[in-house]
Amino acid sequence: MTKCLQGGNGTPTVIANILAISSFHFSTLEEYYCGGLFLGVGNGVTDGSFGIISMFVYLGMFGNDWTVNTAFGAWTYAELFVYGILIANACIILLCIKGIIVHSYKQSSIKDGEMNGETFTTMGFLS
Repeated sequence: MTKCLQGGNGTPTVIANILAISSFHFSTLEEYYCGGLFLGVGNGVTDGSFGIISMFVYLGMFGNDWTVNTAFGAWTYAELFVYGILIANACIILLCIKGIIVHSYKQSSIKDGEMNGETFTTMGFLS
C-alpha cells in the first residue's frame, strides 16, 4: 500500500511497513493466549481490507499522481497515508498487548478462586 501511494523509502514508511507486519503477529499471539480471535466492530481484518481494496480500485482507475500533491501545509497525501498506517498499526499492536494482559489477569483471578470479585462458592460452582 505504501508503495502504491508513493510513500517513499524514508524511515516513517519503513516503520509503517514493519508495524503492519507486526500487527499480524501480535494478533496471532492474542489469539493464542486468549483462545480465539475476537473481532469487534470496525476491525482491521474486514473493514481494513475493504478500505485497502477500495484504495487500490481508486488508484487503478485514477492513478496515483495526486498522492504527491500537498495536502495540509508541507505534508503530501502520501505522507498522511503513511503516518495513518503507522498510527493505526501501532494502536492495533497496543490493543493486542492489552487484550493479552487483560486475559492473563482474568485467568489468574479464576485460578485464585475469584471471578469478577465473586468466589466460586457464591456463584454455585462449588456448592
